[in-house]
Amino acid sequence: MGEADRRLREELAELEAQRARLAADLPADRGPGDSADEAQEIGLATEISHLDVRITELRDRLTYGGEPVDGPPLGTSAVLRYPDGSTERLEVAAAPAAGAITQDSPLARALAGHGAGETVTWATPSGRVSARIEEYRTP
Repeated sequence: MGEADRRLREELAELEAQRARLAADLPADRGPGDSADEAQEIGLATEISHLDVRITELRDRLTYGGEPVDGPPLGTSAVLRYPDGSTERLEVAAAPAAGAITQDSPLARALAGHGAGETVTWATPSGRVSARIEEYRTP
């Protein structure tokens, strides 16, 4: 095992332990409570969701190998508007599917580092394509 794999395994172990601690703080059966309790639970659930995305990335990298990708994180969603006025909603996922692109796709790499209101251009088999980012959300 190389140094990079060792660091990834250490990070994975730390994140899994952190996730377990947070999950233990979520009540299994929530009875009546106030809005502060609800806000805390929503915050915990959101943090757990973010950890899950990174844990999945690390597990995939350790399982399937590969170098880090330059695209946006898994779970990132975007709405693109093309010059003809059409729109497309997509999500960055571990595997290609309807409405999903992978992190290492040309479109995902074009989105990296950009946000709503910006125009991105990427290569396709038919040539270069441009679109305006209408919405952009990271996990």
